Amino acid sequence: MDKTALSEKLQKRVVEASAIVVGLLATIALLSWRFDFWRLAALGNDYIPMAPSTAWLLLLLSGALFLGRRRPALPTTLGFAILALSCTVLVTIVVIGRTLLEFELPLEQWLAPTSAQVGDIPAGRMSPLTAGVFLSISLALLCQLPRFGQRWLWRQTSALCALLTLLTGLAVLLSYWAGAPLLYNGRTIPMALPTAIAFSLLGSGVLFNAGSDTWPIALFAVRTSNPPPTLLHRFAKGPLAAFLVFSLAIATVGGLLLKKQITHSRQESQQVLATISELKSAQIASWYTERQDDAELIFHNSLIQLQLRNYLTGSRSSPQTDEIREWLSHLQQKGFRRLVLFDATGKPLLRAPANMPLSGHDHRSELQRILSADTVLITDLHQEAGGPDTGPPEINLNVWIPMGARPGSGTPAKGALLLQIDPRNFLYPLIQTWPTRSSTAETLLVRKEGREVVYLNELKHRSGTAFSLRFPIDSKYLPAALAARGQTGVMEGLDYRNTPVLAALCAIPGTPWFMVAKVDQEEVYAPLRLQAWKTGSMILALILATALGVSLLWQQYDNQLLRRELALVQERGRMEEELRRMNEELETRVLERTAQFQDANQELEAFAYSVSHDLRAPLRAMGGFSQALLEDFGDKLEGEARAYLDEIVLGSRQMAQLIDGLLTLSRSTRGELRSDRVNLSEMADRIRSEIERSDKQRRVEWQIEPGLRARGDERMIAVVMRNLLDNAWKYTVGTANPIIRVYTEPEGNEHFFCVTDNGAGFDMAHTGKLFQPFQRLHRQDEFPGLGIGLATAQRIVHRHGGKIHATGAPRQGATFSFSLPFGEDLKGEKP
Repeated sequence: MDKTALSEKLQKRVVEASAIVVGLLATIALLSWRFDFWRLAALGNDYIPMAPSTAWLLLLLSGALFLGRRRPALPTTLGFAILALSCTVLVTIVVIGRTLLEFELPLEQWLAPTSAQVGDIPAGRMSPLTAGVFLSISLALLCQLPRFGQRWLWRQTSALCALLTLLTGLAVLLSYWAGAPLLYNGRTIPMALPTAIAFSLLGSGVLFNAGSDTWPIALFAVRTSNPPPTLLHRFAKGPLAAFLVFSLAIATVGGLLLKKQITHSRQESQQVLATISELKSAQIASWYTERQDDAELIFHNSLIQLQLRNYLTGSRSSPQTDEIREWLSHLQQKGFRRLVLFDATGKPLLRAPANMPLSGHDHRSELQRILSADTVLITDLHQEAGGPDTGPPEINLNVWIPMGARPGSGTPAKGALLLQIDPRNFLYPLIQTWPTRSSTAETLLVRKEGREVVYLNELKHRSGTAFSLRFPIDSKYLPAALAARGQTGVMEGLDYRNTPVLAALCAIPGTPWFMVAKVDQEEVYAPLRLQAWKTGSMILALILATALGVSLLWQQYDNQLLRRELALVQERGRMEEELRRMNEELETRVLERTAQFQDANQELEAFAYSVSHDLRAPLRAMGGFSQALLEDFGDKLEGEARAYLDEIVLGSRQMAQLIDGLLTLSRSTRGELRSDRVNLSEMADRIRSEIERSDKQRRVEWQIEPGLRARGDERMIAVVMRNLLDNAWKYTVGTANPIIRVYTEPEGNEHFFCVTDNGAGFDMAHTGKLFQPFQRLHRQDEFPGLGIGLATAQRIVHRHGGKIHATGAPRQGATFSFSLPFGEDLKGEKP
């Protein structure tokens, strides 16, 4: 049995389309670098862009593939292919060497002259993974050169290298879609998203260009003996389509599962980080409150205040200095760096420990505030300059307590007790400890100072930073700056090292501080990347297994294709004969039903004519004789006789009008619809002129939108417009400044023509009666009429396949809207 390959035309289209799209992607990337819009070409604010070197090589390789398919015999094509492959191999070897030996490539710096970074990754540099894939696709194209491409073994090698390129590109795309891009959030330069798209397309093109007799394309070839063209056209793409469907389903399900796992892992990591942040924030707030409570306890202790007041004023009943010093020493052991008792002049009288020198910080301004205050004063963490005997600067948290005062009396204190807290004893260790094993996690304590955010504690990855490390408060991605601006919760950003981190932000209650608990994204997402590799490998393995399975199934049924086709042909002939017979019967039934329908219409028309003719004659007689009676003997009629005769004349006229209305209503549902081009604006203006001539005394403002066009039966549409405009004219009688508008407005996917007035209006609760024959919402003495016009308009609009509805309110006017979708083929014209 001969092996019939896939359609040559299909292969050519795939190869050329792939080459063209890859060339366009590379060109767009180069233009984005040329005009400094490279972030836009990255297809994501947090993604790296395609490097210029990558774009140039893709442009060369796609050009070589396109020319090799279009003009394979030209010497220029061969020369260009060799040039493209040589440049690709040279650049990729240098990039791989740069990664291994850690040196800079001047060519890349010249092509992308920018110091911008995406996280820790410099923009404009080629990924080592990209370089490896370039070697694979270069080998694939090399094996397709005329010298090698005539042998199946070389073309099979080319197909395998192209398949490797395709699968790598798809794996990277899958990782991006799942939310865990391969190699991202690390130090290694990842493959850019546009590059992965380009490699997937380029791999597909080279794979098809290798020939339909190479694996895996050969799995989807058709084996038949002399198959008819219809069979080849129908089944040559069948296995390939099945493989693509199954592969897409596997990739989608696997990607969704991977995305779900990654989302769960991220949420778990974020929850742990938020819990640690909240726990530490609560501990710091509790510690801060305890220090404040200790000070308040001393301040409100009447005995202590009395004893120290006596001591500070030199009273004879004052306690001994040793007793106060002993009390201070006992108090200092509760976790304070030093305690100092000042008098009202600012002179330090006692301190504990006694041998600890004072800092060189000037406390006079704080002392003056506390002497006049009637409460405890806690200063924020600050750096105090060392004195001549104290050594380096100190970081303190000062608690001032007015001493010798009477709390609540408003009298100035006689002195003040300073409690200095060393944050390194409890606060900093609490901040710096982390409850789980982590090499990058740390907690930051920051506060806002003017237009800067200040780090208050020493950092894990940088020394000497407390009160010296500052950043602008408007830093866009800095977690500390975001926390100082009031943002809370878990977010991704760049820390003080410009390293991507996952950070939990919160404000510490009762303090001016903000907590930032962070960990490097490289550490957090390392398990996610590993999971992405495993899931991606499993998906690719399943796709390959699907390819083999589809191929085996296709080969199993390959020998039965011809018999099935012949059976289908026979069955089709039998069904066509049956269909022909059924069509003949249907035509006969249609003719019968049409004749019956025509007979019914003729009977209806005969009945309508009989009604109009037979009823009009006696009505005319009644009206004529009543009128003659009025004219000849009206002056002789007395009492209620003349009124009764007037009622007879009026009733006969109304009966004639009702008969006319019934005839009009019946005609609106008969006859064949014509497809006319109707200018509704001109029609409305013409009807307006006729209405105004009927009552020249009335003044109404007409607003008719120009250019309203539709398609339908012009005579019937004129009946609709006349009924709606007559209604608007009638119900604006007695309205000050009456206005009637004709316009169009869209509703969903349809255009509705609207007639609006500001007249009597109606209650929307009675909308259902509007379009019913002889149903009226107003009394006859208010607005005369029969209730036939709107019912006629509705039937005509429905015959055109349109809709009609009304909105309004009592004494606020009404709007009637209708659509005419019948024959909407006025291209380029306003509906």
